[in-house]
Parts: sequence; C-alpha cells; structure tokens
Amino acid sequence: MHDIEAAFAEFRRLGAYERDWTAWGNLFTDDALYVDHASQIRLRGGREIAAHVHSAMAAVAPMTFSIDWWIVDGGWVAMYIWNHLPDPAGAGERFGFPNITLLHFDGDGRCDVEEDFYNPADAAAVVTRWYVAGGLAEQEPDRSLTGHEGHAPDLSQIVVSRSELEVEFARFCARTRQAVASGDWVSWAQQFTSRASIHDHGVGRFAGRTAIGEAASRMAHAIVRSPTVRVALYHGNRIVAVTTNESFEGATFDMGEILHYAGNGRWSYAEWGYRPPESTDRSDVM
Repeated sequence: MHDIEAAFAEFRRLGAYERDWTAWGNLFTDDALYVDHASQIRLRGGREIAAHVHSAMAAVAPMTFSIDWWIVDGGWVAMYIWNHLPDPAGAGERFGFPNITLLHFDGDGRCDVEEDFYNPADAAAVVTRWYVAGGLAEQEPDRSLTGHEGHAPDLSQIVVSRSELEVEFARFCARTRQAVASGDWVSWAQQFTSRASIHDHGVGRFAGRTAIGEAASRMAHAIVRSPTVRVALYHGNRIVAVTTNESFEGATFDMGEILHYAGNGRWSYAEWGYRPPESTDRSDVM
C-alpha cells in the first residue's frame, strides 16, 4: 500500500503550493472522478481535470491557496482549503473563500476521487468584489495569504476515542432524521453546547443553542437534511463527512459536513458546505 501521507504531500505541493496544474493532473488516475458541487461539474481522468483547472484559473491567475488543516483516514483525505486573491490596493483587504475538499487515493498513491464543497454565491461575490476593487489576471500573487483568523472555533482539547466519535456521529445523524420527520429542530439543537456555533455556507452563522434551533427550524422549510452518510473521516475531536440529502421536491444534493465533538454527547461546532439541491444523476459518485 502506498504511503497516503506522502501521496497527499505531493498533491499539495504540485497543486495548492506550486500551482503546476499539468503535473498535478498527472497525480490522478485515468478514470478519476472530479466533482465540483458548486458548479455541478463532473469530470473524468487527470487530463480532463487539469484542462478544466487551467481554464478556470485563467481569469483568476493570481489566486493562491492555503490549507488550515487536513485529516488522513485510511485511503481518504479531507482538507479545509482557502482560495485567496491578492488585494489590488495593497491595503490588507481580504478576498478569499473556504472550500471543504474530500480526496481518495488508490493503492498506488494516485488520486481517484476529488469532491469540492463550497458556497457558489460566496465564491462569485469574492471574485466580483476583487474585480471591482481593481483585480487583474496579470496581478502578482500573494503567497503569504492564509485563512481568515477566527473563521472557525478551535477544537476542544478533551481526549476521546474513535469509537466514541463514531457512536456519537451515528446518534447525530439519527437525531437529524428524527427532526426531519417531526419538524422538532429545537430538540435537535439540544445536542449542542450552550456556546456552540454553526456555519451553514448557504444561510449564514448562528451562535448559541437557542439560535441554532431557531435557525434549523427556518432552514428546514427550504432544505430537508435527511442524511445518508457516504463517507466519514475521524481525527481527534473532528469529523468530516459527505452526506447525500433530499429536498422537499425530491432533488438529491451532496453536502460536506464538519463537526467538532465536545464530549458527553454534545457538539461545539458544525459547518455545512453545499450548493442548493442538485437534480443530477449520482450513479458515478462513490
């Protein structure tokens, strides 16, 4: 079995750090699946993936990337990566948006799945604001840019076992399905700590158990989250999962989820990245 840590290090080096998209594309298998859920793009194979990224980056050529953290769990990798554009005025204004990325590496250390989850409205707003501020494709990149401070809370320092995380995540999903069926999102919110916060990429941020319950009640009228977990990664007190969900209209859509576990069956943070419901054939997604 190839060393996944080493394979991912090379993936980061050629892509996020050196932006050598041709060489980066060679790290994918010939039948690799690339899914950008925001733009609803599905591609196959390293050549097609690299060609798409070359084209997409042309208009935002100075874009750089930084990674807040990553999880390696078996052949799977999850990372929280930022897309940055340099301030045209040099005054320190921030132009960036985050992305939840899931990768899978085969036994030879080549990537055969990449899925990206982010808010397309946020991404478009950042790029538009950058152009309005004077951004140009010819501008020099700023490789010093990193994720926005305070964007997400730190993980709890308590020590928990993987088995406890797995059990509690199963309970979290069961409570979500129960809330979908009953409409009782106030009770669902009781599994969060009193100071917990959530970040829904499509709706916004909410802090405190009461606000979380009220927000979930409002959001449930637009989007039903009845998750079927496709894959979940565990590390420390953090879980990253990809779930398939269904809207009231019956359209399925995928969501990247981040959860911070606080112990004693409670959660201190949740983040959901997704595009509004996708009505697409999902037969090619692992």
